[in-house]
This record gives sequence, C-alpha cells and structure tokens, in this order.
Amino acid sequence: MTDPKTHATQTANSTREEPLQPGFAVRLPLSFDVSPVIAEIEALGDEPWRIHFNTGYHDGGWSGLVLQSPGGDDSTLYSRVRDASHESIATTGAAARCPALMQLVASFQCPVKTARVLRLAAGSVIREHCDADLRWGDGEARLHIPLLTNPDVAFHVDGQRVRMLVGECWYLNLSKPHRVHNRGVTDRLHLVLDCSVNDWLVNQVQHGTAPTAASMIDDATAQFQVFREVVFADHSLQEALRSCERRDDLLALCVARGKALGYCFSVDDVTAQMNRAQREWMEQWIR
Repeated sequence: MTDPKTHATQTANSTREEPLQPGFAVRLPLSFDVSPVIAEIEALGDEPWRIHFNTGYHDGGWSGLVLQSPGGDDSTLYSRVRDASHESIATTGAAARCPALMQLVASFQCPVKTARVLRLAAGSVIREHCDADLRWGDGEARLHIPLLTNPDVAFHVDGQRVRMLVGECWYLNLSKPHRVHNRGVTDRLHLVLDCSVNDWLVNQVQHGTAPTAASMIDDATAQFQVFREVVFADHSLQEALRSCERRDDLLALCVARGKALGYCFSVDDVTAQMNRAQREWMEQWIR
C-alpha cells in the first residue's frame, strides 16, 4: 500500500487549468494490498449497505457503502460531486470502523470528494448509461480500485471491455457510455473515489497504461459480431428480425436465434451494440 498523505498535502497540488484528456481507461501506476480492507468490510455486516438509487439502470443487485461524502451523509449513494467542496467533506460512521480502508483513501494526493464501496452481486447487471458530471476537462475524475472481483466481470466503457484486477487503480472516463455484467458466481466489490483533477493525478494518468487490444476482447461482444455476419447472409433470418414491431421483441429474438446457432450473448450486449451504432451514425453528421 502506498504511504498515506494528509488532505493538506492533497490540496497543496494545484489543479491544471486545462487538463489533458486521457483515454476511456487508464491503469494508474499504483497498487494496494486490499486484504485488510476486505476484513474490515466483512466485519461491518449488512446494516450500512444501501441499494443504489439509480434503479432504472440495474436489476437490484447493485448496492454500496458510503465512506466519505458532503456532510458525511451515508443515506444515499448519490455521489454529489458538484455539491462537494473541500470544506463540506466528512467521513461516515462506517468509515470510522474501517481504518485500513480510510488509510488507502488518504494515500491519494488529490482532493477526494466522495468515497464509496460499490458491490455488484453475482449474476447482476448495471445497464448502459453515462455520468455526465464526470468530465476530466471539468476537473472531475472517478477512480476504481477492485477489492474483490472475478474473471467473468465484464465492465465496458465506450464499447470496450476493461479488465481490472484486485489491488489495481483505474481512471475510467464514465462520462462515456458504460455498463457492467457480473457473469461470475461471486460478488464484485470496488472502492470508488470521486476526485478533483490536480497535478498529482495528471502525472499519475500520464505515467499510467491503457488497456491492451488483447485485454479488451470480450467473448460475448465478439460472438454477437459473428452472429451479425450470419444475419447479413441469411435472408430468412433477416425477415424474422424485421417482423418484430417492438424493440424488446427484436432484442429477445436476437438472443434466442443466436443461442440456437451456438452463440452466447445477452440482451445488454445487443443493446450496447445498437446504441453504439446509432451514436456513430449521428456523430458523422455533427462533426
């Protein structure tokens, strides 16, 4: 674990007027031993956990634990990054019971506005959405530190899969479309920090590494792409899909026909690809 720094040190670093825009995902040159953190979280039990407020974007398996927020409010998982001034930030009761976890948070040499542990239950989905208030150019950045994960967690940002391992630290541009599907049999836990961009964080990102092409390959997405080629070559399959009058029926039929042909992808995989194609078509007219 990196050496903890005080918030006085954090705020000493000035924010750049025009921070350089990083890519959709960057692994920072930081790593952490999260085993003592996991022990603290397990000792808390279920009482401090809250179901994520954005119920339209998940299936009920997304919950979280508030550690630091404006006024120390632990009643909601809403990050409130726009409302968070340095003077208003306070820790919660759960944070007082997690010294190792808060030591990890304090090690970041940039202003940390909110700190939460977000849990995605095994088999659960966070549907594609954008967090418009998390723009690097506006001085806002969200960092993810996986505390517990499995190889079947599929986290997509801007259509690309980001594979994050326990103890790593990632900047993710979540103002872009993103979604998560925990296809594994164990829960996923991430420490999520909403930070102000300063010189220290810019330096960390500049010395970080982007995902490799190989790591971004997603089996489900790749299988859907192959299925698309099958559709283009099969007129009867095209007619069956065109006969769907409702979007939900079209999505369900795509998944069913794909499964019958031996391909494995979900409604969320199809929806994300359709949304991406629509965005790309629109962008060609507004550039």
